[in-house]
Amino acid sequence: MAKKKKGSKKNTKASKSVQTSEWNERKPVLIFAGSFLLICLGFYLITNMVWFSSFRAPILSVYSGVSAFLLNILGYGVTATGELLSSNAFSVSIEEGCDAIAPAILYAVSVSIFPIAWQARWKGLLFGLLAIFILNIIRIVTLFLTGIHVPSLFDFMHVDFWQAIFIVFTVGIWIYWMRWASNITQSAITKAS
Repeated sequence: MAKKKKGSKKNTKASKSVQTSEWNERKPVLIFAGSFLLICLGFYLITNMVWFSSFRAPILSVYSGVSAFLLNILGYGVTATGELLSSNAFSVSIEEGCDAIAPAILYAVSVSIFPIAWQARWKGLLFGLLAIFILNIIRIVTLFLTGIHVPSLFDFMHVDFWQAIFIVFTVGIWIYWMRWASNITQSAITKAS
């Protein structure tokens, strides 16, 4: 007859304990990632529906109006009509994809589902979305100026440069907010104890 080893039950329990511990450590990250993907997918579907254009049009008009205002301060004689910016030298239409809605959604979802106090989330949403709005205004103004002064670089600036800047900026501002919010929360916990 074969003898059972006494240590095999202990090894099995220890193995299950390690697996449970690993799951508990990974669980918040997996929940965050799964929630992020599902919510972003939902927003992607919503923003690509025909009726969403009635929400997008006013956003594009705001970008156009603010950009025209800034370009006029610089002396370029620009008019804004809906999403169209035009001057005697150059015209550009601010279209879907140039509205910063996608990076704003990615940032807002990341901040909203991050497991931290809502007070830190609201501040992150307010300042982060404002920063994305300002960056998009800078983008539109620089693209308009590129179209006037260096038209050969317009496609590069539009497709390559500013796409990369938006990705890096959105991820960077989220990481900055996440560190700030974690430090604030940790300070509050330390003061409370």
